[in-house]
Amino acid sequence: MITFDEAKIRDVADVKGGKRLPKGKQLLTTPNSHPYIRIRDLGKSKILELNSDYEYVDSLTQESIKRYIVSEGDILISVVGTIGLIGIVGKSLHGANQTENCDKITNLKRIDRDYLYYYLKSDMGQNEIKKGTVGAVQPKLPLKNVLDLKIKYPDIDTQRKIAKILNLIDGKITINNEINDNLQQQVKTMYEDMFLDVTLDCLPVGYKIVPLYEIADVLSGKRPVTRVSIQDETNKYPLVGAASIMGYTNNYNFNCKILVTGRVGTHGVIQRFSSPCWASDNTLIITSNYYEFTSQFLQHIDYDSMNRGSTQPLITQSDLKKQQVIIPDTDKIQSFEKFAEALMKKYDYNILQNEKLSDLRDSLLPKLMSGEIDVDSIEL
Repeated sequence: MITFDEAKIRDVADVKGGKRLPKGKQLLTTPNSHPYIRIRDLGKSKILELNSDYEYVDSLTQESIKRYIVSEGDILISVVGTIGLIGIVGKSLHGANQTENCDKITNLKRIDRDYLYYYLKSDMGQNEIKKGTVGAVQPKLPLKNVLDLKIKYPDIDTQRKIAKILNLIDGKITINNEINDNLQQQVKTMYEDMFLDVTLDCLPVGYKIVPLYEIADVLSGKRPVTRVSIQDETNKYPLVGAASIMGYTNNYNFNCKILVTGRVGTHGVIQRFSSPCWASDNTLIITSNYYEFTSQFLQHIDYDSMNRGSTQPLITQSDLKKQQVIIPDTDKIQSFEKFAEALMKKYDYNILQNEKLSDLRDSLLPKLMSGEIDVDSIEL
């Protein structure tokens, strides 16, 4: 029988907040040596590693916020908006800047890092996080309440055994994610080789310029009736926000292949869905017979030039529809679609595999954390 002790985070670790960007400063999409970790970078994988989705700060801004950086191995927890997303800082993000919307948990004592990560993701950990969350309009998890989060833990050897079992599953998920990053890069490279060298003032024979609405439909999302943070039997459909899945709801408003980007708030992140989901009122939804071509086009738009918002970014349906697209002759665009579709079919398969692996991990998680399953009975 496993014996569990109880402690507060403050008893076993240090917790430090991040830093808001100075007023008037914007993140950069051009890579440099100063990546900036945001909430939307959490929740996709256990280990946070630098990829093409990250944005950066300029050197002058870096100098003013340099005390608010993370180290490899720090655990990050989101504390504003979508609360309770967890990630561990990987080697490539050592020294990266930390948003004020995340706290870092560092300098662990008596607690295995991976065990704490999985505990905070478990139902027990998430329930503790809910207890510490305050505010109705804009929920937040204050630093004091992060320090006061209660954790239950067995002896260090058992912690490591539990973490090892779950790590094996997450390792397979990580491999699939790495394969998918490579597949996305292949499609992006082909798109850029085939289409980005073409200029408006020197179109090859067979090419033409059309507004986006001639090859795609653009719609606005809607506010859901219900919303929960954790998926359950009733609320099983992903609720899609401007940059990521922001919860779950009891119905769907799309059940086809769609592309989703932000209407309000974050813009420029392109999400793809082919199963039932609810696109929120913060989003624009794009459908097209040239799905992969349109997906790549959307990833190469200057969204800042379309921004109509003052206090927060706003992209209108009308402005997106009017974006000028250079399209080639039918044979060439169909050739690209065939190539990209074959690769992204593998991508989508890996996503489904990862969902199954995540379900397996999440079903084991509470049983391992509660002692219901004897860790020594599982063969690795």
